Amino acid sequence: MKVTVKAMMVFFTVLAVLLAANVPAFAKEGLYLGLQLPYDDIQGDFDDNTGPSVDPGLGVGVIFGYGITPNFSLELDLSSSSHNSLGATINFTEVSLDAKYAFLAQEPVQPYLFFGFGGYTLGDSSLRFEGNGYNLGIGVDFYAMSNWSFGIGLIREVITYDRIEQSDLILLQNLNGDTTTIRFDATYHF
Repeated sequence: MKVTVKAMMVFFTVLAVLLAANVPAFAKEGLYLGLQLPYDDIQGDFDDNTGPSVDPGLGVGVIFGYGITPNFSLELDLSSSSHNSLGATINFTEVSLDAKYAFLAQEPVQPYLFFGFGGYTLGDSSLRFEGNGYNLGIGVDFYAMSNWSFGIGLIREVITYDRIEQSDLILLQNLNGDTTTIRFDATYHF
């Protein structure tokens, strides 16, 4: 938890300094590449009564994107976070294709809507759940310089785990593993 608070403090400090600089910049078309720090809170109904005790965790990931217009872009997001569950360290991994719609493309501060679908894994080397789901979220990007943006988003992943890998267990029914993510990102626009 201390790492998460420190990461958020650093992120908001950098953002405040950049806001104070007041450099005119805004979204543009073309390729972009970003680094993300997702803070994932895994919920779910893994046994039809309650979900397993999975602590929230901070992760790291990359964003490959293309701005089709200043308002609309497509992203390929890859991320992984570590969590503690019943004394074991497990990983949550996401590979998703997402669309992002910015409402104020000609402004340096841009609220956006985020939606897409992806594949997810949850587990460790002895037991891993795999499944698919969709994402829906909101956020704000701040274009601090002509080629750099910084953002924060709140994203809900609705996941159905329908496969078990690396285990002798048989999955009798699909498992719901919804996840809420707070995503901090820094992106370079080519």
